[in-house]
Amino acid sequence: NTDKTPAPISVLSEDATGNIWAGTWGDGLFMLDGITSEIQHYSNDADMESGFDAAFVNSIHRDLAGSLWIATADHGLFQRDSVSGKFHTIPQLEGPSASGGETASIVKIPNDVRSALIDQSDNLWIVTANTLVVQFSDTLKTRIFNASDGLQDSFLPGSAWTSPKGELFFGGKAGFNVIASDKIPDEGTAIAF
Repeated sequence: NTDKTPAPISVLSEDATGNIWAGTWGDGLFMLDGITSEIQHYSNDADMESGFDAAFVNSIHRDLAGSLWIATADHGLFQRDSVSGKFHTIPQLEGPSASGGETASIVKIPNDVRSALIDQSDNLWIVTANTLVVQFSDTLKTRIFNASDGLQDSFLPGSAWTSPKGELFFGGKAGFNVIASDKIPDEGTAIAF
């Protein structure tokens, strides 16, 4: 629509098939087809069949299977399945059921997800305003990190990055925290950031 002022682009990413994804601050998500150069628009105002209904995109990251993980400021976390092309809202992370028939651990995902990052082991890291949540790909167990673990208490949108060495960087108002993703201690053990 040429009558509409374009929204600022907040993030750019390429998927496994060469499509370019542009997240915006106010107008959702756009995909530039790497073969046809056609543009598709996904937002809360666009075609709802896609399953994507957010306007403010903070980050886009790809997992090892080629699925995209999209963190938004207004509708939480989405996963775009690489096979079906459909978006799925992720309202919570559910861990495995404990032995003895106990219910699974559940971590609710807030509407404001600052970033979603996939590390080199295909673990999902979710950054909120003041916590980091990791779901381990091999066990589906989750771990939550916050200020009591030594984290800063105010992360900024889209400020997560994986270095070529596998270190994870999470930026905020007090600088950044670095985690070596291959050296995460067991639950209940302090971690130095």
